[in-house]
Amino acid sequence: MDKYIYDDKNGLWYELQGDYYIPCLILPAEKEQPTGLWGQRHLRYLNNGDRKHQVFLSPFYYICVNSCFFCFIELIEKVTSI
Repeated sequence: MDKYIYDDKNGLWYELQGDYYIPCLILPAEKEQPTGLWGQRHLRYLNNGDRKHQVFLSPFYYICVNSCFFCFIELIEKVTSI
């Protein structure tokens, strides 16, 4: 079996991974968007030293918040700008 194959129907290259051919896809670079007023306020709220209201939240929550923060803020900006 070939390591790479080309499909003429859809124009994609496929790479052999074990017993399966997986499409070779490259995602476009995400464009950077500025954080708006409410996003800056929410970031300041999250960085506030007073964490007594977040005592019962798991460490997984903090990982999700830190990694998805800008996606969340972008969504909030879209909803509030309507």
